[in-house]
Amino acid sequence: MSYPKEPNYYALDIPVRRRIRNVDEYRTLFSHAPKGAICGEASPWYLFSYQAVPAILKDNPRARFIACLRNPVDMFVSLHGQELFNQEADEKPDPEEAWARQASLQPLREGDKVTSLLPNYRDVCSLGRQAERLLSRVGRERTHFVLFDDIEKDPRSVYEATLKFLGLESDGRTDFVVHNRRKAHRFPALSRFLMRPPPPFDRVKSVLIRAILSVNPRPGNIYELGLLSKSRPQAVLRPEFRNELGAHFSDQISLLERLTGRDLSAWRAKPAVTSCSYNFS
Repeated sequence: MSYPKEPNYYALDIPVRRRIRNVDEYRTLFSHAPKGAICGEASPWYLFSYQAVPAILKDNPRARFIACLRNPVDMFVSLHGQELFNQEADEKPDPEEAWARQASLQPLREGDKVTSLLPNYRDVCSLGRQAERLLSRVGRERTHFVLFDDIEKDPRSVYEATLKFLGLESDGRTDFVVHNRRKAHRFPALSRFLMRPPPPFDRVKSVLIRAILSVNPRPGNIYELGLLSKSRPQAVLRPEFRNELGAHFSDQISLLERLTGRDLSAWRAKPAVTSCSYNFS
């Protein structure tokens, strides 16, 4: 797995999310991989992007794709919380206000470029349309869908199924630690400086990161250690607002049911959850 694991390099139409822009720099993300290893990364914006999958296939026609799908309503809650934590844009803290903010925004179309860090949640969380586009470009045999619900309930089975899709033998792993639980900054001003340092400190940060990666290609994350972050309370949506979200994404859920062959009716009534992810690397 690359480090960072979410470079968003191929999301050419979402330049504001690309952490790596140079092909040589991108290749160095995998310099620690053993010879003959299967290499991958976990950029979350590729599914939304129109240009990412074609660009990946241009560089690697044999590439395989794993897409993690979740209830679009829960995805909105999670993404909104993550945007607040990232402090990349002046997002509204209240989920309802953040949802209302995007009312005048148009969905991304092929040929467009995303120039704002404020997400169009209606568009970004429309996973059915994005999954359908992925299948039309890659085909079912090179696409593996993972449901977030399955990861929560039985991470080992998801892990084993993913290894099988990749043509890898099981390593017998049984321990799966939860990463990226919902969190908030202990010291917002300090975190803002460290995450988005102004010139000339941004260049100093880049030099330090390159020096650290040259010694340890997979360093830890200080936010995972809890030094600068703390647990964030679970977001609670008004039932009326959740119903509004459910109605908006109903067609997307139906499309995902057809594409995956899974019964997702529980998503239409499930209470909103918060962000967490399992590290399978």
